[in-house]
Amino acid sequence: MKVIFYIKYHTRFGERLAIVANVTELQSPNGYADMQYLNDEYWKLEADIDVADLPGQKLQYKYIFIGNDGTQTEEFQSPRNLVPENKDVAVLKIYDTWNYAGDIVNTFSTAPFKKYCCPSVRLPI
Repeated sequence: MKVIFYIKYHTRFGERLAIVANVTELQSPNGYADMQYLNDEYWKLEADIDVADLPGQKLQYKYIFIGNDGTQTEEFQSPRNLVPENKDVAVLKIYDTWNYAGDIVNTFSTAPFKKYCCPSVRLPI
């Protein structure tokens, strides 16, 4: 099965995205598969994966951000899981998003911000 990963993630010149997974088709000597740059917002990776040989019958993967200086930031959450139910599909396209935890827009979602800057107020009825 040809699996095509698309991810929306804004990068700057010299930054890269990669995927680390539980299948050999998505591994290299450095431990991950580099994604292909499409534009400032999107990255892509195509791989032929033998779904019959998936460990535990599921594909587990994570995205890795690689900065200009070579530092790697892996997704914080647990690995993403894909369980292909129809193994006869020729092409499977996966569309993902990733919001880096250190992104400034996440400030407004933190517990301290919600507690002190936007406390919920209950009005008597």
